[in-house]
Formats: sequence, structure tokens, C-alpha cells
Amino acid sequence: MKKISLKKAIELVFNGATDIKITKGYYYFFGFFNVGEQVYYISCADVRTTDFNSTGVGGIMYRTAKDRKDYTGGTNQWDFNNKLQSMGYMLSNVPYKTN
Repeated sequence: MKKISLKKAIELVFNGATDIKITKGYYYFFGFFNVGEQVYYISCADVRTTDFNSTGVGGIMYRTAKDRKDYTGGTNQWDFNNKLQSMGYMLSNVPYKTN
């Protein structure tokens, strides 16, 4: 499988994704992106304990949002890694702060 960045992964999984903004936390990330007029929220579990290239529940979660301040939004979806791997890709890393 070819390794790619999170931003490129979002662009592949969500064809037409634009305005991707990711915020790095100490051991996590979260952010928003658009597909057309629909806003999506994306986040991850603790990078110290998660295999981001495994399939199944865990790792990266996404959901629809009303706007870029909506952190509760729609139903949580956990199939990001499955979708990415079905295209022949895996994440090279996930963004988080080191200091």
C-alpha cells in the first residue's frame, strides 16, 4: 500500500474535499473540511494507543456538522481507514504536537 498524508487521505476518501483545516493537539488531532456545501468534522483517538492503519472501529472518526463550530454534529462514522485501504493507501503519519 502507498503511504500518504492525512490531508491527501481526506481528499481521496471524500472526493472533492476542500478547505481542510486540521488542529494538532498534544496526542490527537481534530479538524473540519467541506465537500460541496456539507461541512464535516474529523478527529482521532490518542495517537499513543491507536494503530491508525488498522481496520474496524477506532482510529479516525468523522461526521457531518452544521458549521465549523459544531463539535457534536451527525452520527459518528469509523470507516475512514477501511475506505482508504480499499483504494490501496494507508496513512504515513497523523498530526500531533510533540512539545
